[in-house]
Order: sequence, then structure tokens, then C-alpha cells
Amino acid sequence: LTSCSIPVTLGGSTTLTSTAASAVAGVSAVGSAPTWTFTFLDGSTVLGTGTLTNGAASLSYTLTTAGTHALTATYSGNTVYSGSSSSAVTETVGDLTLSLASNSSATATVLPGATAAYGFTVAPAGVNNFVLPVTFTATGMPKGATMTFSPASAAAGTAATNFTMSVAVPAVVAAAEPGKQPLASPTTGRGANTGLAPAVLALALLPLLSRRRRKFVLPLLSVIALTASTFGLTGCLGNVSSGYFGQTPTTYAIVVTATSGTVTRSTNVTLTVQ
Repeated sequence: LTSCSIPVTLGGSTTLTSTAASAVAGVSAVGSAPTWTFTFLDGSTVLGTGTLTNGAASLSYTLTTAGTHALTATYSGNTVYSGSSSSAVTETVGDLTLSLASNSSATATVLPGATAAYGFTVAPAGVNNFVLPVTFTATGMPKGATMTFSPASAAAGTAATNFTMSVAVPAVVAAAEPGKQPLASPTTGRGANTGLAPAVLALALLPLLSRRRRKFVLPLLSVIALTASTFGLTGCLGNVSSGYFGQTPTTYAIVVTATSGTVTRSTNVTLTVQ
């Protein structure tokens, strides 16, 4: 008995093939009994049957239980040939789990240009070690963000592995994202220099004033400009709910996925950009 896939992950498929070779009085078993039927078993559980064709019987099936399986093929016999069973083939079926690390939070809040980090644990299930390599991916990040995993994967044959996902948010979150509010000006937090507009207008009219009046107006304009800019900057930084420089905070649902063969496991984290 042979299996075309050893090892394999949960939900994967394999094909079992049992061969027969025997002769009695110069007549081959295959030629004298073309309708032989083999039964394939996982321990004592019947997986299915296959009919002998050209000296071999096969069965394709899907593996639905993680762990180690002892697979055999049996022939019950007939009036000419006695029954027999194959030696057991050990099939290892792997599964995995993915969870947030015990010392990590599922939420993070950062300013544009900063980096958020999350910790996870991926572990084999049903077996002691991963039967195939495990890779990590993530979706749902801010536009322009850079995501890295450390380590980038877990090798086959290893046990439970802790890994970190880092999300580097761009210094300027793209204003073109649907439903996202564009960044306000870093000068005032309310758009492009709106807090200085009165002072700018007064400066534009300054040449129209007499020399004596300019002497009194210039200090006043300096005070107005300083007050306006300070108020705009203090107003946006003092109100965390308004976000960085007046930008509306945006929360992203990030889906982290671990994949090994046919198995995928996912978990969610959230990232808020101020």
C-alpha cells in the first residue's frame, strides 16, 4: 500500500494504491480475478473500496481529522485465493491554530509616520510539529502602509512559534481613500493657514496706510499672527479626538492569516491612525 501524499494538511486529499501480484498454476491473480475489490481502512474505519485494475486498486479521499493515521488495504478472498491485508502506511495530517500572543493587545493607536506592532502565536494542532511550512499574510491596512512579519514563516518540523507583525503607517495618510478625511494643514490643523488669514489680509493692505499708522499697525499684526497660529496648533493637538493636525481618526480592521498547505487560520486586530 502506498499514499501519494505524506504528510498532508487537514482538508487535503491523497490517493491510496494497493497492488496485487500472485500466481497459481501459471495463471496470474489479475488475469483470473479481474473483479477483485480491496477495502481501504483508517485503523478500523472504512474509507472506501477500489477495484483491481491492471494489478492495482486505488482510492482517493479527503483527510478530515488531524493526527497520525494507520492506513491499510484488505482483500477478503474468494474460492481460489485467500484474503490478505497490506502493511500499514502511516499518514500524518496536520492542522494549526492562530491566536493573539498572551502579552499582546489586539488594538493599537498611532500617529502618521509611526509603527504599530502586534504579537501572535501559531501552533500545530493534532500533531507535535508542523507537517508543512506556515506562511503569514495580512489585509486591511492603511493605504501606503508597510507590513512585515518576524519571523516571516514557520518551518515544517517546528513546534509552536511566536511572531510579530509590524505595520509602518505613512507620514501622510492618503487623502484619496474613500471615506477618509484629507489631512489638514500642519500649521493650523484646520486647513491651509486659515488661522493666519486675517493677518495676511492686513499685510496686503499695509502699503495703503500712511507711514505713521504703519508704525502702530505692524506690532499689532505680529501679535495677531502669533495668537492665530498658536491657537490653531494648540486647538488641534489639545483635542485628541480630532486626530493628528485635525484629521479624523480612522480605524482599520486588519485580518492576519496563517497558511499551511490546505489549512488557513485567521484572527483580527484593529489599528487606529490619529
